[in-house]
Amino acid sequence: MTEQLPWVNEIRGQRFHFMGPVVAWPRFHGADPAGAVAARGGIVVEQLIADLDYAVFGSGRQKGKADAERKAAKLIDKGASFQILDEVGFIHLMRPQLEGCRFHVAGELDFGRGSAATAPPALVQTLGAIYADKVDDTLDYLVIGDRRGKGKAAAIAAGEKLRASGSGLRVIDEAAFMELVRAQAADPSSGGGASNGDGPSPLAELVIALPSLTDTKRIQRALDMLRRERMQLYSTVADDHVAGIVRSQTGYSDFYSTRISADGRYSCCDSGLDWCMGMNGAVCKHLLVLLLGLVQSGQLAPGTARDWLAATRQGKSRRPAGGENMRDLLADTVLRYKAAQAGELDWRPTETVPEDYYAY
Repeated sequence: MTEQLPWVNEIRGQRFHFMGPVVAWPRFHGADPAGAVAARGGIVVEQLIADLDYAVFGSGRQKGKADAERKAAKLIDKGASFQILDEVGFIHLMRPQLEGCRFHVAGELDFGRGSAATAPPALVQTLGAIYADKVDDTLDYLVIGDRRGKGKAAAIAAGEKLRASGSGLRVIDEAAFMELVRAQAADPSSGGGASNGDGPSPLAELVIALPSLTDTKRIQRALDMLRRERMQLYSTVADDHVAGIVRSQTGYSDFYSTRISADGRYSCCDSGLDWCMGMNGAVCKHLLVLLLGLVQSGQLAPGTARDWLAATRQGKSRRPAGGENMRDLLADTVLRYKAAQAGELDWRPTETVPEDYYAY
């Protein structure tokens, strides 16, 4: 999917400075971030200066990135008018114009099976586009789902016939379609608030973003836990962190104490305060269960969960935080949980319902 696309925002003549690789850069641009900016008439500036339009900080590591972030903040304080964008914000700025385009999905999507909130018509709606029930010459995009489905072969054949006749139909795979959805679904300037009812639910919004933030197998394990049975999640939600207790379903431990902070520090331990073996360089399924449960219950905005998970991939936060300080924080959560179980503390859990997660 590298054909020329129409774009939402005009960036011709605007000046960009990049610091840190943009890890989840969509393939539909057909060039790297700097190349995509240049192809649309933007100007890439090598130095971080006051006379910019955008300072873009990708989620990947780069020497000097932290210093550049501090310098950018100081320049803003001194009156510079450029906008600082994180990776998600930059991808959203560079999104293609899809409003009014007509989409059809051949087969079934592997993502979000069985839920109206994540069915193809709802996902297409997040693009401002129209879902078409059939393949004809009014179609703009034919999406080939990863799974089989009734009429898939016929839809693909019809699409190939239209392409052969000179139609401008674009045929894309499911991965490319999900990149379009992620670029359009949530405006970072909105602060990641709850869904307004026109697109995916808050839970779907987070699930859509997760594959670009962590390992898909861990996501699936977390969703499997939530689908298996009702769970009681004991949690503390603060402006700068979330901590909680997730009951074990494997028998290796009674429960796990897990925590994530806005700066990307995270960790998890079992009931004996031994480090969770499921982390292994990335957030574990227990932490994902906690975040998914809190987003579904409305206690945590999907954008906040997304941003905190993105922060775990940056700099020193790429590895889980250990040491006595983190162990003490996790132990405090364990003590609170035990006090609640003994009736000494009024700490009420959030109960998850398996049906809420069947679609994913």
